[in-house]
Amino acid sequence: MRETLQGIGPWAFVLGIIAAVLLGLFPKGLGGLNVNLAVLGMLGIIVGLANVTDKELDRYVLANIGFLIAAGMFESLMRALQLGDVSVALISITQNMVFFVAPGLAVVCLREIFEVAKEA
Repeated sequence: MRETLQGIGPWAFVLGIIAAVLLGLFPKGLGGLNVNLAVLGMLGIIVGLANVTDKELDRYVLANIGFLIAAGMFESLMRALQLGDVSVALISITQNMVFFVAPGLAVVCLREIFEVAKEA
């Protein structure tokens, strides 16, 4: 199963980024918010399960935490600038990126917590 996930992982990442952008520009593209969130979340989980090895764990977690903080600040900046449709689109894309990244981060962190608990 791990080999299958490793083959799917890079494609899930690329598809997740593309989906986050397209669904940010066309929010009703897959049928609405619930479907969009489900698709982005599932792709994020696949990326977390398939792409992150023990060797990459620290970098992955740090990069995701940095991204989540930066995304929140970028969203605040776009709201403050009030650039009309541009702000709305960029905020939507940023939120979709968060909906894609956060589930993968959660899965990786839970896996690591489980590993630490096993060792205790």
